[in-house]
Amino acid sequence: MLKRLFASRAKPLGPDMKKLTRWKFDLSGTIFEITLPYSNTDMFGDSITDFEVNINDLSQYNIDHRLRESQGYYAFMERHWAYWAGLGRDSYLGRSTGAAMVVFVPDLPEGMSCFCPSHLEQADTRSHYFSGPGGPRTLEELKSIIGPRPKKIRPQKWKVVNINGVQWASYQSMRPQPGLSPEEDAHFSSSWITPISDCHYLKVIFPNSQWTPVEDSRCVLEEMIETIMSTVALTLSPEAQAQKEAAEKKWPDAKYSESREPENWVYEEFVYNPETDTREHVKASPPPVWQP
Repeated sequence: MLKRLFASRAKPLGPDMKKLTRWKFDLSGTIFEITLPYSNTDMFGDSITDFEVNINDLSQYNIDHRLRESQGYYAFMERHWAYWAGLGRDSYLGRSTGAAMVVFVPDLPEGMSCFCPSHLEQADTRSHYFSGPGGPRTLEELKSIIGPRPKKIRPQKWKVVNINGVQWASYQSMRPQPGLSPEEDAHFSSSWITPISDCHYLKVIFPNSQWTPVEDSRCVLEEMIETIMSTVALTLSPEAQAQKEAAEKKWPDAKYSESREPENWVYEEFVYNPETDTREHVKASPPPVWQP
């Protein structure tokens, strides 16, 4: 309680990074380990933990079959943290969530592999498309939306890093809120991806609701995320390792993009035209095409 009293927006009270838990997950023989601080709040429901996951069990994936191309994911880990400054009623600043999921890519063309960096980038980009501009909305649902649809800006701060011998691609996403500039907006997520089979990849994601000034909160949250990700360890199963070696032999020069700009997608929506006093139907950008 005393620590919370002296906390500030620049130095808020968040999770205790000295009180940590090492978690170990078995993903069909691939071992994923991560060290996380204890949850310091029960405001956002229970944490999720499934320590043994059969990545080939299709029944567990959240697949929306209304999508033109089905995408599937299974979240097996989730933990929440809150941030405070002071003891007053308005002392709550924001929150961060650490989650891990297996992403299943059922529409990956034959002959392609998530172990090829360019193929994994495409798989993740298509996942973003079908949860964004190509999302499963009917025309009636679109007509019911007043004003422009919130549009995610991603990828931002793209980078490729080696963590304990494993290559990860990392980026940030933002969904600006109506009426707020990017400098004022208080929502962003940090994603980290790496392959675990020809048609599955692991995603560790940190959705965050920040506080203003954004510069202070972003610095605090990014430091915590980087600290957590530095603890990650991944050991592929013999089957996955064989797939990785086959991909490296097939695409010996393949590598992740060195830099990436946010996707410039058009979202499907009805936009008001003041000249005609009508709402005009704007169609979405077409889905990204697989490039073997």
